[in-house]
Amino acid sequence: MGERPSLMERRRQDSRDEIVAIAIGLFVRDGFEATTVEAIAEAAGCSPRTFYRYFGSKEDVMFHDLPKVIAGFGAALSARLSAGLGEWVAVSESLVEFIGRFDVTDQRTAVRRMDLWSHEPALQARYLQYIAQAEAVAVEALCRHRGTSPADDDLAQLMAVAAVGAYRITVATHRVRASRKLGDHLRDSLAMLGAGLGSDG
Repeated sequence: MGERPSLMERRRQDSRDEIVAIAIGLFVRDGFEATTVEAIAEAAGCSPRTFYRYFGSKEDVMFHDLPKVIAGFGAALSARLSAGLGEWVAVSESLVEFIGRFDVTDQRTAVRRMDLWSHEPALQARYLQYIAQAEAVAVEALCRHRGTSPADDDLAQLMAVAAVGAYRITVATHRVRASRKLGDHLRDSLAMLGAGLGSDG
């Protein structure tokens, strides 16, 4: 079990989360491009200098935690594969864990954030970069487990792209299913893929 974060670390995380929630509210209300760092800082009751202590740019507000989360996805997938789970099950369960972190935070903020990732032109390119990173992490873990390389393992590539694609669809469509948990929504999508999309005719 890891060490509990210190009081200072928890306060820092709380401050970061508060700025994120406020910034997302402004992005939804006023548009991403029209919202300035100064406006975010004023609404959060801090100075722009404090904002930059947590984030390198207003774009970073939307993606600040994804590198760590994607690395955690890769570690979780490797652990499940090592434990003997089937490859598709391991990928599916790891992705559900990946998206499930949003279920334990402010659900409204999470859905708004995902909606902005998918529909805000200024954010789409970077969002797709992280999607590509998640696919690459999945391929790497699968190939390491299978003793293959990405260049010659079509199945590993297909599983990674299909699973992460299901994640993308969940993110893009969850706004109209917000009464459900994100993890449950994604699990259903992955189950459809696992059963075979052509099985209904």
